[in-house]
Amino acid sequence: MIATRLCALAVACTVAVGLATCGGSGSSGFDVGAEDPAIALALEQGRCVERAGLTICPAGVVGASVPILGADGTPAEGRVQAEETDVVLCRIAAGEPERCEALIEFMPEGFTDAESFLVAVRSVEPKGGWQLSGLPVPADREGAAPGTLAAPVAVPASSRVVQVAVLVYDRGGARQWAGRSASSLAASGARFAFVLRAAAVHAVR
Repeated sequence: MIATRLCALAVACTVAVGLATCGGSGSSGFDVGAEDPAIALALEQGRCVERAGLTICPAGVVGASVPILGADGTPAEGRVQAEETDVVLCRIAAGEPERCEALIEFMPEGFTDAESFLVAVRSVEPKGGWQLSGLPVPADREGAAPGTLAAPVAVPASSRVVQVAVLVYDRGGARQWAGRSASSLAASGARFAFVLRAAAVHAVR
């Protein structure tokens, strides 16, 4: 089990008309506000939703997987495991009171070297855009399950509540987007996004 559990704060949203499941087609148009209902629907119903060409799935749900090619080139399924918690811990950098860095752990399942990953964090209170992490590395925490990755990501020190997502890119895509910001998950360049519920922020020095 991954020790760092992410989120458990209920997100209440009105689901917009026209959301499709993973097997459906997304809308050709997109506005940032329309993404929140898609995220809420994925979390509330435990299934994948497509919006503006991006497949959004709940992390840690066995049945919420995306179609990929396996190592042998045959159809396979990929998912992301990440446990939920009420609190996301971040550490305030010395001499940089506005910078707080969190180390987010997750475990990809079913994916191959053809995919790469980043973590994205956004402030929910106050509301803000998504900040993308640095490239993940194998978690070196004692007791971490084999295959667990950890990614450092900046959290605004003013954030009281944040939401975390694990982004899946084609090979090399994560390196191009690492450390950047995006107004929405659909604008992050990712193929898939595995989201968690919002969680309170606890900043430590």
